[in-house]
This record gives sequence, C-alpha cells and structure tokens, in this order.
Amino acid sequence: MCSPVGHTLFGMILTGRKEQAVPGLGRNLPWIALFACLPDIDLLFGLFTNQVNTYHRQWTHSIGFVVMCGMFVLLWTNRRLKGRFQWRPALFCAVLVFSHLILDILARDGSPPYGIPLAWPFDGRYVYSPVVIFPALVKSQESRHFLGSVFSAHNAWSVLVEILLLGPILGIRMAAGRLKRK
Repeated sequence: MCSPVGHTLFGMILTGRKEQAVPGLGRNLPWIALFACLPDIDLLFGLFTNQVNTYHRQWTHSIGFVVMCGMFVLLWTNRRLKGRFQWRPALFCAVLVFSHLILDILARDGSPPYGIPLAWPFDGRYVYSPVVIFPALVKSQESRHFLGSVFSAHNAWSVLVEILLLGPILGIRMAAGRLKRK
C-alpha cells in the first residue's frame, strides 16, 4: 500500500497540470488528491470494528469501484450542470481511482490476503505484481493505535521513496506540458 503522497503524485502524473479546471468540478489538485486516495476510504469502515484493516483492500480496490465512482461523478455533474452530461469529469475521476489500484498492485503487501480484488465483482481473486516497486506502509491493526503507527520512521522512508521515484516523472510531465503550451 502506498501513501496518500504517492497516490496524489501518481494522479498528477496521469491527469496533467494541476491548475487546469474540470467542468462541473473546479480546480484539479484537491480532486486529484481526493479521487487518487478514495479507495482507502475502506480504512474508515474498520475504525468502527477496532480493527482498521478489516475491510481494507476489498471492493473499494477494484474495477467495480472505479466504475461506480465514474458513474457517480457523471450523474453528479449532470445534476449540477442542469442536465448536461459531462464525460470528462467522470473519466478524470475514474482514471484517478484506477491509478490508486495500479500503485497498490506495485507496492509491497505485508498482510494477507495479498494484493487487491482487481476484477471484483466479476472475479474475487486477489491480484498483485511479482515486481515490487514501492515499500509497504506499516500501520497498527487496532484503531486506537492506528494514527500513531502511521507516523513512523519506516513510513517516512516509504514516502521518501515514493517522492524520489514519482517526483522526477511528475517534473518531466509538467515541463513537457509547459513546452507544449509555448
């Protein structure tokens, strides 16, 4: 599992310049961060059971969830823009949620079931990459210790690795965007 920093950086790489606006949504950067990290909302479900990871890496880490999020944004922007369907914000959202799945597949997974149910609801098998690029985040299973466990030296190192790997790619992407506009 990657950090919110890694997910946001990868979302920025995939969706382009942060200062662009998306019809029906507004400025990009807050939406990039929200949608790129959205599959981890399942951690909140576990807080109520005192076992944070009880529901983590299940249906919110799947193509089914990507489609649900895209459809929700399509319907929301349609209502907000008074009956005009806007595919761009829905695609923007779906790409960002899917980007989360890609990074989680490429990250070390330290607890079973290993991987994510990528093809849910069609197939419940968990998928992971044999090639690990990102280190795992270490976190407590118990709700009362969860927040404190997230802020550790190991996790700081994991975030630094994400920045060192994704930061240069984002820099190249942003520089290419500036050159293209000139």
